[in-house]
Amino acid sequence: MKGVSLPKSLNALTRNKVVLYAVLALAIVNLLGYLSQNNLTAIGIFLVIGFGMTYITKNMVYVLLIALVVTNMVSRRNMYAGYGLMEGMADADANTECDCETCTKKCKLDASLENASGGDASLENASGGDDTGLV
Repeated sequence: MKGVSLPKSLNALTRNKVVLYAVLALAIVNLLGYLSQNNLTAIGIFLVIGFGMTYITKNMVYVLLIALVVTNMVSRRNMYAGYGLMEGMADADANTECDCETCTKKCKLDASLENASGGDASLENASGGDDTGLV
């Protein structure tokens, strides 16, 4: 059977070296952005999809574009899942405690103050009356 036929203008565009270099530059910038965000999962997905696409087509414009699109879709979905914007996550924030570094330090300080003074110490007593608001 014959493969999918594309319009001649699109077919000529995907075989143009300038288009290939533009897509390559976009892919490199995208990969550097993932690297700067330490998103190694997205880099791995890009490499796997790109390598897999080389078995389907030898046209590097298609390989790079499909790898870019799939990687961006997966990484955006993971990014939105981190913000709690996915379905079924309505009560996720209600039962979780803050796990940031400041809250962890405060919880450790509160626990150590309770152990040292028998349970009735406060942060004001521990700081020597300095009311700077810093923990």
